[in-house]
Amino acid sequence: MVEKSTIGLLIAAFIGIVFATALLPTIADQTGVMTTKSNVGNESVDISAAWDPDGLGYNNSVAFTVSEFPEGWKINSCPISSFVLKNDSVTFTVTTDYVVTASAGTFTLVPTAAVNGSGNDTLIDYVHCRDGYVTESSTKSIVSLIVLFAGLAMLIFVVVRVMVSLKD
Repeated sequence: MVEKSTIGLLIAAFIGIVFATALLPTIADQTGVMTTKSNVGNESVDISAAWDPDGLGYNNSVAFTVSEFPEGWKINSCPISSFVLKNDSVTFTVTTDYVVTASAGTFTLVPTAAVNGSGNDTLIDYVHCRDGYVTESSTKSIVSLIVLFAGLAMLIFVVVRVMVSLKD
């Protein structure tokens, strides 16, 4: 017959393992949000609004805004980066074919032969900071330790419960 202390030990260990299994992935995901920037690939932009009504190409005064544009602290601390403008047939050249204002998350077209010969459906790729992203490297180091300490705390809980149960 199984003793009460052994049953208590098994229940405590089971509860600790279930909590660790449930909480650690969530903690790890959140630390990922806090320490890594997010890539946006192939965001579709209709650039037909920039066509010059006189048929002379694109009007460079029309600004287009990306969907994940920087707001608040991100304007100065984490503007968009790695911006690429392309369509099915060509990847455009920054400053030659388009100009990006990273802090605002906007771009304007330059009326060049490549841009004038392209269609209206354009794709953009860029990198942005999600809400909760930390910019300081020292904070990133500390945040990375959260998963380690959470795992250790849960392991210690299980070990202590086992030891207390074995003592009884």
